Amino acid sequence: MDCRYLFRRLSTTIIKSNRIMKNKQQQYLYKVIMFIVQDTIIDYEGRIIFPLSPPISTPSHLFFPYPPYFEKYCKDTYGLTKPETEYVWIRYKNIMLNKINER
Repeated sequence: MDCRYLFRRLSTTIIKSNRIMKNKQQQYLYKVIMFIVQDTIIDYEGRIIFPLSPPISTPSHLFFPYPPYFEKYCKDTYGLTKPETEYVWIRYKNIMLNKINER
């Protein structure tokens, strides 16, 4: 067999494996986001109560980079890395801002 042929097959297999892993990782991160959204409460005063944190009195906190307790919560609960936590935070805060605007 030609070495170039084997290299192309190996490269194709690696690329397919990476796509599958990225897809599974995105599915997992989506589930994490949904769990966090479900665990978050917006009370009758409009305060956001996130799991394991004090209530946030204004949604303006959602515009800042994620708070330290969010990173710790994601790492301890879901095993997320810092880049994964950033990804989750961006999507989480967009969902929460939409929920607040719908009220």
